[in-house]
Amino acid sequence: MELLIRDGDYVPDGAGGFERLEGAQEVLERVLFRLTARRGGMPFLPELGSCLHTLGRERPSERRELAAQYVSQALAQERDLQVEQVELADGTDGGMMLRVYLKWQGERLQVETRIGAGGRG
Repeated sequence: MELLIRDGDYVPDGAGGFERLEGAQEVLERVLFRLTARRGGMPFLPELGSCLHTLGRERPSERRELAAQYVSQALAQERDLQVEQVELADGTDGGMMLRVYLKWQGERLQVETRIGAGGRG
């Protein structure tokens, strides 16, 4: 089981502990963490995270292909999880919106996050 994290903090459960996630919600929390953590940012886990934060430095014509590559790389260690589609759109704040469609144990899942200006990545 994973602990629920919001805005960089564990979410209290009201009984002195923290909210726990199971099943698909647990997988989605790990996925979001792996996509928004900067790859190489943790010295003892250099393969954890993604390079999505670097997309703003790339040519706009190359960003969608690189986003798909970075998502696949970041999620490669997740068992029973397949990346089906990656969408990248320009945001209104100069950043980008990333939407990832996944399949986990036969169940279709989706996660969204912002990258760049005003976003987490």
